[in-house]
Amino acid sequence: MIWATGHPFAEAYIKRNWEVPDRWSFWRNIQNQYAPLGGPILEVGCGVGHNLGYLIGPRYGVDVNENALAVARGRVPIAQLVVAEATALPYSDGTFGLVFTCGLLIHLDPMACRRAMTEIIRVSSKYVLAIEYASDVEGEVPYRGQRGALWKRPYGALYEVMGLDDVGHGFLGKDRGFDDCTWWMLRK
Repeated sequence: MIWATGHPFAEAYIKRNWEVPDRWSFWRNIQNQYAPLGGPILEVGCGVGHNLGYLIGPRYGVDVNENALAVARGRVPIAQLVVAEATALPYSDGTFGLVFTCGLLIHLDPMACRRAMTEIIRVSSKYVLAIEYASDVEGEVPYRGQRGALWKRPYGALYEVMGLDDVGHGFLGKDRGFDDCTWWMLRK
């Protein structure tokens, strides 16, 4: 797996994404608009912790890369971080008020993506937030010379088919600290 600890592609990704972008306004708006979130927050695929430091309240993160988590632990020492696959989250049903991804689902092949989305819904008690590259149809996109490393999909519509309700969505450009992503807030 190219995202695993020690894989040269994963380690290069950590270095490329070292800087923490300013995402205060987005996270303040999310937490104000959808308050109360209904419990602790989990980021699936938290990487080096770009989002965890902006959150208020108990926060958790999972990632497959221990080196990325080591960086995140230094940045957000109050976060509870564990090594885990998005397709097998080590939490009970409904543990978190909000479960979110930010640039994770795009890196999962179609079968793994559906399993991860099912797991995300399972451990959420109220909200699911996806911040991902969007497309009206699913399709693989070459990514830094790698095949099988990036897919664009209609994530909001996929979650709706899985029974969630879209309660808000929008676009996040580079000027907002994101990489031209679409966000969807969905409710169980």
